[in-house]
Amino acid sequence: MRSVPLGALETPQDVVRWARVNAEATHHSNEAFLSSAIVGLASFYFFHEIGEPSKVGEFCFDVVDSGSKECKGTFPEMKGDSLPFEYVKSVFSEGGVPPNGLVTARTVISLLEWKGHDPAWLRSDAVLLGGDTDTVCSIALGIAASRYGVEDPVPDPKYPKLVDMLENGPYGRSFIVETAKRLATLQPIPVERIRREQYSGRRQEMIVQSLDGLIDDLDPVYLETLMKNLMTKVPYRGDEVILALDSSGYIPGVCASLVTKLPFRATKKASLSGKEITSVVVFQEEGTPNPNIYVYNLPRGSRVILVDDEIMTGRTIENAATELRKNNIEVVAAVVPIEGTAYGPRKMLEEKGIKLFSHTKHPLG
Repeated sequence: MRSVPLGALETPQDVVRWARVNAEATHHSNEAFLSSAIVGLASFYFFHEIGEPSKVGEFCFDVVDSGSKECKGTFPEMKGDSLPFEYVKSVFSEGGVPPNGLVTARTVISLLEWKGHDPAWLRSDAVLLGGDTDTVCSIALGIAASRYGVEDPVPDPKYPKLVDMLENGPYGRSFIVETAKRLATLQPIPVERIRREQYSGRRQEMIVQSLDGLIDDLDPVYLETLMKNLMTKVPYRGDEVILALDSSGYIPGVCASLVTKLPFRATKKASLSGKEITSVVVFQEEGTPNPNIYVYNLPRGSRVILVDDEIMTGRTIENAATELRKNNIEVVAAVVPIEGTAYGPRKMLEEKGIKLFSHTKHPLG
């Protein structure tokens, strides 16, 4: 059961490596390691949406046989076509699924191939096998739910939702939900294009993603975890300032400030005057109806980390860095959750001496 979250790792090889660590924590045996690896790989297959559920066994056993020297040749009896669900059920008809790691892993694979696309039926079938049903059901449902969710397509009003039925102690429902949100930050951020209406600028489409709070609710646990992970990559100092580039950079910028404890500054597309304004730096966001962006009262000699929601061409960040440096303000890094790769902004900024840190690379063009 502990192997299911391993599916959120970046590569199958990572899964195999940590499957050994997971197994040896309590079960120092090759059988425990192999069953941990198979479950972790099945979870990886579903979590990263590699293929159809019917092919999960083929993927897992290919990795075990050829992807790791320490696993090679360990599942000869499981090669070829997967065991039909009916056969698995008939084998266990007397006493149900026995509490055996390899048998459990193989049973889970068969269930996922049979009903992995439908968690509601998967849950029922796992229980109907009998025997060690809590282990089989929790593993199979946990894996399938990472792609398809856990609720019935047409819920029965007589029964509460599955998640609502969980106990909620210190490590109960709320703890599980928050852990799931943190694991979700390991996945790429979903990105969509939405057409702008009555827009006179050059960019007729807007990039929408799950950190902007525009189309969907922005979950604070997800936001905090993702920005904390992203900012740990940045070699920042305690005397630097987070500078958000216009309104699109406010959400990630404020969060970057909170997780690093660095002070926050906001830019604005508004020309201001008055005795409160002691200095101003102006740069441009090209291709927009109102291109000028203003930075007010930032002391000379400051060191800033530029934060925005995304980067496509990199011209806005380049323009900001050029004007800030003219005013003796150093730009030490640029941080964006979404990095478009079509125009090569990373290389361009690095040539200007600006390190770029991102979470998700996307072929935006």
